[in-house]
Amino acid sequence: TDYVEILDSCLPGLSAASDPTALGLDLAPKLKSVVMLGNSSPAGMVDRDRFEALAGSAADEDVHRLRSRIAIRDIAMMMYTSGTTADPKGCPTTHEALVRTAVTGCRNCFELTTEDRFWDPLPLFHMSAILPLIGCIDAGSTYITLTHVEPGAAIRQLRDEACTFSFSTFPTVTNAILDHPDWDAKEFTRIRAWNNVSSPDGLRELHKRLPDSRHLNAYGCTEIGGVACFTRPDDPPETWATTSGRPFDGIEIEIRDIETGQPLGNGERGSIWSRGYNLFEGYYKDEVKNAESFDDDGWFCTGDIGALDPEGRVSYMGRVKDMLKVGGENVAAVEIESLLQTHPSVSIAQVIAVPDAKYVEVPAAYVELRPDCEATEKEVIDYCDGKIASFKIPRYVRFISADEWPMSATKIQKFRLQDRFAEEQHTGSE
Repeated sequence: TDYVEILDSCLPGLSAASDPTALGLDLAPKLKSVVMLGNSSPAGMVDRDRFEALAGSAADEDVHRLRSRIAIRDIAMMMYTSGTTADPKGCPTTHEALVRTAVTGCRNCFELTTEDRFWDPLPLFHMSAILPLIGCIDAGSTYITLTHVEPGAAIRQLRDEACTFSFSTFPTVTNAILDHPDWDAKEFTRIRAWNNVSSPDGLRELHKRLPDSRHLNAYGCTEIGGVACFTRPDDPPETWATTSGRPFDGIEIEIRDIETGQPLGNGERGSIWSRGYNLFEGYYKDEVKNAESFDDDGWFCTGDIGALDPEGRVSYMGRVKDMLKVGGENVAAVEIESLLQTHPSVSIAQVIAVPDAKYVEVPAAYVELRPDCEATEKEVIDYCDGKIASFKIPRYVRFISADEWPMSATKIQKFRLQDRFAEEQHTGSE
């Protein structure tokens, strides 16, 4: 993406600014500089060398004076949602939410020390990179990343940098590494722990492939500080496979009925609500959405489905928007995805709702097969028969390659899969 061109079009006068360290633009009067990291230095922007020189020239007393003006509940940054089910939304996030969450996770859950070499392939504009980076600074650990996730390069970096912790996090990343021909588990015994968020069966399979490593699971979203719950390294496999652990101290999680909003008991599935220091300050310039999302007591509705066990551990069960209504019956997409991913040939499965004349909507599955594996639509559908209710079995199965998934920074965008299916149906009807 040509971000320079985009900025020029959004900020008239940027490229013509006489002093890139004091822009003075009419449309953004508080914007002092745009820093360009890389080999180029477009007009109106500060390059890396000049930026570092400016930082080095700052007097210590000025730094301390400015730091003293900042309160922990001040806005630290504007983070945007991933845009998995809709357009990204701006989420003003406080210093406390960032730092307290990062330090709690890396100290208490990851147990990082100065000896750890933490590998995180996720983009630095994502909470799953920002929080570990802050936590590594606190722990004195080495933070290692790369500019583009390619499985072969990732394997080389994990090996050459002697990494001790893998924060690959998403199945799209982890499976690509473990399925690559260069992967040899015997070369990576120094990796003591892996963090992944997947279905219970997907996590059980991961444990089979990496039996000598510890594994962690998590729950969170941008609006609740990126992450609110983590399992612990000493949790037994079934705990981290089926739950995301307990909320951090200072964070509350409650499960409410999706329709009535009433609190539910342990084991009952409903909408996940959160309250605590971790919450963002409300969607940027969207009072209507804020009114829909917060109650009068400061609780925020995440839009996720889950349950609490008697020990207070959270189980994530999908998005409310991922609930299908098949002939009047509620169906969770994640339940079907979890089953599909137990098929020996299936690497990743994503289920969407598609229109149906009789049932209003029915499940359709997009499936990525494992390397050197084959399957037909009928074989995948037949695999589900007898394992789940008949109305939950995908009516359609479409196969997709790893590079065809419509992605945000880290997640598959289901609404684009729905657009793809609709286009296919439209083309087929002509």
